[in-house]
Amino acid sequence: GNVVKEVIVNDLDEAAVDQAHENVHFNKVDPAVVRPQHGDALDVMYAVRGKHDSEKFDVIDLDPYGSAAPFLDAAVQGVASG
Repeated sequence: GNVVKEVIVNDLDEAAVDQAHENVHFNKVDPAVVRPQHGDALDVMYAVRGKHDSEKFDVIDLDPYGSAAPFLDAAVQGVASG
């Protein structure tokens, strides 16, 4: 079956990233699998642009404050085909 190898929990708000770390610990989730990080979502998604599908994201779940429109191009380019 399908196995989740990595989940990146990214947020621009450092407090949200701290909370994500606490949730990983509280829920006894492997921090090597669920990896909270602080950063700009556009930078994270565009970082894999032009790379082989094996290096891109299988799923991108956007939950921005406000419209997702500014993130759609980066998400389309950051997700693997198929």
